Amino acid sequence: GTLPVGFGQWTNIDNLLLSDNGLNGSLPGSWEEMTSLKYFDLAQNFLTGSLPSNFSRWTNLSRLSLSNNGLSGTIPAEWSMLSNIA
Repeated sequence: GTLPVGFGQWTNIDNLLLSDNGLNGSLPGSWEEMTSLKYFDLAQNFLTGSLPSNFSRWTNLSRLSLSNNGLSGTIPAEWSMLSNIA
């Protein structure tokens, strides 16, 4: 299935772990509102498209996993503000 745009309303979620779920499509820009995220894992799905620059609002993010997808493009310069990623 595709990634629900409505997840962006979950502004207090700390962890979003959806790896290896057969998800496809692109990362919704509306998810920028999930500013409490600390751990974001969408590895091993079928995601395509580019990385949204507005995810730079996730300043609490410390772990990010997007490996084994079909994402394209470069890492947005705005992501340099995500200084807590290990």
